[in-house]
Amino acid sequence: MADIGQFALALAFATSVIGALAGIHGLVSRRRSNLAPAMLNLAAASASVAVAALLVALVRHDFQIKYIAEHTDRAMSVVYLVGALWGGQSGSLLLWGFLLAIFSAFAITRSRNLSSQVQSQATVILLLLTCFFVSLVVFVEDPFERYGLLRADGHGLNPLLRTVEMLFHPPTLYFGFVGFSVPFALLSAAVWTGRVDAATLRSVRAWMLFSWGMLTVGIILGAEWAYVELGWGGFWAWDPVENASLLPWLTGTAALHSLMLTQRRGMLRRTTFLLVSLTFVLCVFGTLLTRSGIVASVHAFGGSPLLFFFLGLIAATFVFCVITLVARRSVLKSDSDLKSYVSREGLLAGGIIVLLLACGVVFWGTMLPVFSRMLTGSEKMWDPALYNIATVPFGLGLLGLMALGICLEGKSLAKAVLLRFAPAVVAGVVTAVVVYLKSTPTAEHQGMMHMLLLRFAPPLLIGGAVAVTAAVVIGVAVDIYRRQRLPARRRLGAFVAHLGVAALFLGMAGSGYVTKHEVTLVPDESTKIGRYTVTYNGLSRTTPPDAVREVAAELTFTDGDRDHGRLSPGMIFYKNTDQPHAEIGVRAGLRADLYAILSGYDGDRASFKLLINPLTTWLWIGGALVVLGTVAAAMSTRPKTAPNPQPEAAAAETAKAIFCTQCGKRIGNTNAKFCPYCGTSFEATVGED
Repeated sequence: MADIGQFALALAFATSVIGALAGIHGLVSRRRSNLAPAMLNLAAASASVAVAALLVALVRHDFQIKYIAEHTDRAMSVVYLVGALWGGQSGSLLLWGFLLAIFSAFAITRSRNLSSQVQSQATVILLLLTCFFVSLVVFVEDPFERYGLLRADGHGLNPLLRTVEMLFHPPTLYFGFVGFSVPFALLSAAVWTGRVDAATLRSVRAWMLFSWGMLTVGIILGAEWAYVELGWGGFWAWDPVENASLLPWLTGTAALHSLMLTQRRGMLRRTTFLLVSLTFVLCVFGTLLTRSGIVASVHAFGGSPLLFFFLGLIAATFVFCVITLVARRSVLKSDSDLKSYVSREGLLAGGIIVLLLACGVVFWGTMLPVFSRMLTGSEKMWDPALYNIATVPFGLGLLGLMALGICLEGKSLAKAVLLRFAPAVVAGVVTAVVVYLKSTPTAEHQGMMHMLLLRFAPPLLIGGAVAVTAAVVIGVAVDIYRRQRLPARRRLGAFVAHLGVAALFLGMAGSGYVTKHEVTLVPDESTKIGRYTVTYNGLSRTTPPDAVREVAAELTFTDGDRDHGRLSPGMIFYKNTDQPHAEIGVRAGLRADLYAILSGYDGDRASFKLLINPLTTWLWIGGALVVLGTVAAAMSTRPKTAPNPQPEAAAAETAKAIFCTQCGKRIGNTNAKFCPYCGTSFEATVGED
């Protein structure tokens, strides 16, 4: 299998290089190359063979392959053997290159409604990216590297990765990260060819929604994994690698809203291009953080020679974007400008600014250890309290803008405030006041600012979430009353997604009211936490098939005469590791989660960390709503009209009437045969397509 895999990777690299060169030659000679897309398809097929070869070797326990020996053992189930494909550095890079080749081939195959020039340039960009990532597993991190001798057994997979969440969390993140390459390539090609038309923007939007939705799923699954596996009681620790996935999510959110204005109003063309490009760059940056070893993280792969490769890709992308902004500035000129910030378009622009500011703050906090080490020689970093202080104001601003933006749909400002926004604000304010008066934050504070944050931020976030929810309910009710039916699918999807974001903020706010209690108990002894009585019933010891031993405790939670169920926190001891893996006991509820951690044991005497986590379940509900709304919005991407039987000719005619393919100037005369600015012959260009 190693020989097959290495040959397939070499073939994927060779075909991507040949395809890129053929595509570049076609662009220079102004003739469409049929070889480039064919080579892209062959590269995708070769990468698929390489992935299949590694999967077969994993299942067969081929420990002569170094990657398999380091990340698997014979006791692992087939499910986790498949998950080991992305459990290490070289395997995850192979998955990245495979997904990029598959997505690229699929995107180009499905772009028949776009101009041939857009297709050609996008194919070249995607081939160059595929060549880059495949070259990493061919020359730097070979997943098929072999030992000199065949080993009897492997080291085994990291215990933290032996979970259901980790079977889906990394792949969905890769789907999102890799997926953002496609809209970057399509929009860049459209700008350079002057074909920033409805069809291209529709394709860019579809891929942005897909990638953003998958990244959202990956982030939520990662938070859920941290919550139930890492054993510290929270879901987001502002870890550098966690932040690396949040950064492109923030800019991707901004890009989707900017793209909406570009599609509907012809506004913010330059901003849309910059945001789509920045999102792609931040995906590469996130990969750099995870694989370069420049930051310490429980999620990172450790030190690697990949740092300078990714820095080179980021630098090349930056230069490309700067050249594009300068050389195609006429193409990126908006059809109309923002008239007023007190409008729906103005609120969208304000939301984009808030998202970018939040992204900048998170980026600074993430890279502070690196910057401080470079400048002063000592490492400084933000703790979670500082992150919360810095980011909560942006969260409150987004909630307010969302509520007002939903209410302002199709309304003048005065009428919107009177009929929709005022009731939503009243609901939010009343909720915030009630929460403030009835609840007291229990989390430990660090300084005056953090104390004020814990006292005021949770009620305000909960109030803001309620205000957004009220605005959505009012908006849907008004639509049903006026049109006698539900809102259009795209609008309904936006409503559901924003409702999901409100639920996410509601779940985040609950972290300010966590109750903690650490205690050591003997069997049949009880303790109190909040309104619950917790009784320790004893320990059980078993031997799982893939571990040395497992120790589990049984805890009973009661509230007076009411039984709230049993939790079984425990520890699993795997071979080849000194540290036990914590098994968390969680009982989820809409109001609060009961959460138990077995900290240690001596005989039957056991120590526990008990928590009551209010509103955490709303995080998972909010994530599901965001994804559901994204799917609904994506299903409305296709045009309602029947497809053009001659899309190639139609696209060429449309593009010819809008921009010159050479200088990018806007052409007013749709029947012109020559560009009045540079003299390019349109007839020759169309014929060469």
